[in-house]
Amino acid sequence: MGSEMCIRDRADIAPARWLSPLTLTHVGLHLWFIAFLFLFSVMAVPIFTWFRRDAGRSFIARLARLVQARGGILLFVLPLAVVRILIQPFAPEEHGWLDFVYSFVFFVLGYVIYSDDRFLPAIRRDRWLLLATGLLGMAIGGAMGAVAGDELFEWAETFVMPWSIIVQLTFAMTAWGWALFVLDLARSRLNRPSRLLTRANEAIMPFYLLHQPVIIVIAFFVVEWSTGILPKMVTVIVGSFVVTIAIYEALRRLKPVRTLLGMKAT
Repeated sequence: MGSEMCIRDRADIAPARWLSPLTLTHVGLHLWFIAFLFLFSVMAVPIFTWFRRDAGRSFIARLARLVQARGGILLFVLPLAVVRILIQPFAPEEHGWLDFVYSFVFFVLGYVIYSDDRFLPAIRRDRWLLLATGLLGMAIGGAMGAVAGDELFEWAETFVMPWSIIVQLTFAMTAWGWALFVLDLARSRLNRPSRLLTRANEAIMPFYLLHQPVIIVIAFFVVEWSTGILPKMVTVIVGSFVVTIAIYEALRRLKPVRTLLGMKAT
């Protein structure tokens, strides 16, 4: 059994699949998203350069005019949903081309939002509509899951008309609604000087790098306990958080570690 799993894992990163985002998951484990962001930053350079030219600024200005109407910011759900619908039949794997292209579109839209002063006021004005959109997407997805059961996973990972389209649309609605609602919440509630926020912001990358190995080590022992799932879950969550913070605090003053983790010199 073990040898079969090993052969399967090696097949997943065979030369024929080296050019797939899935390789980043196999090689980078939980750091796949860092690799995604690096590639996005490189890939987006020509797009962002074009946005700064006259034609690009004119294009963004046309998009900004759309969001001046109430609810116009929700139009961006459409390109996100279209990307998921078009790619899903060919590459539905988690962290594969579907997630890669979809996340890249999100990345570019984030730049667009901060490229014109009309976007953020529109998000502020429509914040409750965005929250409702996120909640509606979750409600539709939950209802479909309750009715369809395991078939929902088939609809999400394959292509079954029309259910797969509805699943991908609700996914885009949920992601866009919550992302912009939380963005506005952070801008209104957290956009002020704070020692706690400064410390927390500095800890983002180290915490992200450290948390999964800590979770795995703690869970390795906790799963053997002869207790219910709730005590195990609380122990893993609280224990991994405390241990990760402790490791971070022990390492954050070391200059080589700060450099390695991309932290500013003290």
